[in-house]
Amino acid sequence: GLYPLPRLALSENATEDALGMSGGSAEVEDAKRVEAWEHAVALADETRRRAVEVDVELSAAREHQASAQQELDRLAAARQAANERLDGVRRRRLVYHKER
Repeated sequence: GLYPLPRLALSENATEDALGMSGGSAEVEDAKRVEAWEHAVALADETRRRAVEVDVELSAAREHQASAQQELDRLAAARQAANERLDGVRRRRLVYHKER
């Protein structure tokens, strides 16, 4: 099934709280950039993983479609053969009734 991708969730003060700092120092800004980068990398990894899953699901769906198509073709051929047999029976019945 489809899974939601992780969101880029950065709280306003999470980094400052973690580092025991407040307001716009260079260290806090650097830490925020690193945190944002790590989230972006995690999101990209999850997106790649999901793309592989979708590719596998798509391959399985294509195989299933191909085998379903083969079954449809087989049934269509069986139906055509049955119709031809039925036509033959009807023709013989007509000939039989005309001869009587």
